[in-house]
Amino acid sequence: MRSAAWGRMAAAAVFFVDGAALGSWWPRIPAVREALHLTPGRLGLALLGVGLGGLVGALGVVPLLVRIPARVVAPATGLALLVVLPWVGVAPTWAVLTGVLVLAGVADGATDVSMNTLAAELELATGRSLMSGMHAGWSLGAVTGAVAATAAAAGHVSVTAQLAGTCLVLGALAVAASVQLSRTRLSHGPERRSTSAKGSRMPVSRRVLLLGLLVLVAAVVEDAPASWSAVYLRDAGAGPALAAAGLVGFSGGMTLGRLAGDRLFVRLGAAAVVRSGAVLAGLGTAVGLAVGRPVAAAIGFTLAGLGASAFFPGVFSAAGRDPDMPPAQALSFVGLLARVGFLLAPPTVGLLADRTGLRVALVLVPLAALVVAVGARPDLLDRSGPGSGTHAYGDSHTHAYGDRDTHAYGETAPFRDGSVRPGG
Repeated sequence: MRSAAWGRMAAAAVFFVDGAALGSWWPRIPAVREALHLTPGRLGLALLGVGLGGLVGALGVVPLLVRIPARVVAPATGLALLVVLPWVGVAPTWAVLTGVLVLAGVADGATDVSMNTLAAELELATGRSLMSGMHAGWSLGAVTGAVAATAAAAGHVSVTAQLAGTCLVLGALAVAASVQLSRTRLSHGPERRSTSAKGSRMPVSRRVLLLGLLVLVAAVVEDAPASWSAVYLRDAGAGPALAAAGLVGFSGGMTLGRLAGDRLFVRLGAAAVVRSGAVLAGLGTAVGLAVGRPVAAAIGFTLAGLGASAFFPGVFSAAGRDPDMPPAQALSFVGLLARVGFLLAPPTVGLLADRTGLRVALVLVPLAALVVAVGARPDLLDRSGPGSGTHAYGDSHTHAYGDRDTHAYGETAPFRDGSVRPGG
């Protein structure tokens, strides 16, 4: 039991490392822009490299997870991100910066899929709801990294020195997590693999497709306030501190929601939590925009963060339990659509804002939240949905999040199509 607890802490540390690495970079973007004298357009193209690289990494890591357990891959890809990231501070040209950011995106995309696969396997092995807590670790890491980077910028520490120091500390944490995870067994039987018997990719199941489409829309609710809250509040007449409070409130609300998410999933079910969160995020944003006052909008963005906190943990946990697809492939597909959503949301809001104004464009957030509320069905998200009673990977396990899981990954495990996958 103690070993399992340490294993969960090590997995949460991987989430923290990924969030802190990215969080330590975001506040230093203006400094890099000034050092290279980049126009907004060229900076935007460079930052797009992170998103495009993430798509490659999210897809490319699946064959690796065929042969190597997620508990090994996740900290390794996290370390790769830490090796690449400090080089953005020494990039001499726009082209080099873009190349570095593409590589960072590849490492981040691979880490994203592998660490969520690890969390899904831990949920299956323990019979407990863990995904929201893991994502809370990511949010705490992002806030910690951002605060450290902001302090470094205020102290006139160079981008290179700050990122190198941050990544060195995070690297030590990632190595410690890797060592602990190497000692952690996910089950009493042979460890679960992430592919079919022949190692080929399986067709996307209808359930995973619907989960992917749900998270694609949810990305709008999560990204638009993060990308545009400060800009909107400044346009509405807020000072620098209040403008920053919108993003801080959104991030803080999301972190608090994720810390409580697993308990809420146990008590109410994931579908009810996601649906309620979508209503809260939609109403909070809509009222804040309708009032038109900066303080009201900042409160609305905070409620949006609190409401949206359950979206990704709920969907990723459900995808990891899909009865027709191995976790890595299901999470790779869902993560891919999530990244597409994050790529499309900022320019979509920006283009609409050019035509209608930012206040009208941000109405996309409550509209997307409404779609999430309608799409958050129990048969997609709750453990009592299809495939949860007798899992496609072997023996039956209990439905309740808090109950003991009797699932053991056996020698072979039948999929619904009749094929079998080696358990070891």
